[in-house]
Amino acid sequence: MSEKSLANVKSVCGRFCDWLGKRADYPLAEITRLDCKSFVEHRRELVRHSSALLEIRTLKAAFTDAEYDEIINQNPWRGVKVAKDSATETNKRESFTLEEL
Repeated sequence: MSEKSLANVKSVCGRFCDWLGKRADYPLAEITRLDCKSFVEHRRELVRHSSALLEIRTLKAAFTDAEYDEIINQNPWRGVKVAKDSATETNKRESFTLEEL
């Protein structure tokens, strides 16, 4: 795995753990499908479909590995979908303000 890919995985897992709060210290088996769906909804409020999809694929893969290694019995991410962009979410880009520059 490249350094960039590893940094991305750490970033995504970090966001999920931050979102979980204290529950991030619980065993992986404590993560439910509802947790996964709620996290997806949270991320969709902040990022577009394509960005959220990449993040969720990373988490699905991590939990699939945990399932394969028999750390968990069932992957709660299996079947979780990411809502597509709505018509109001556009690719409109805005220029930087003087303060931002």
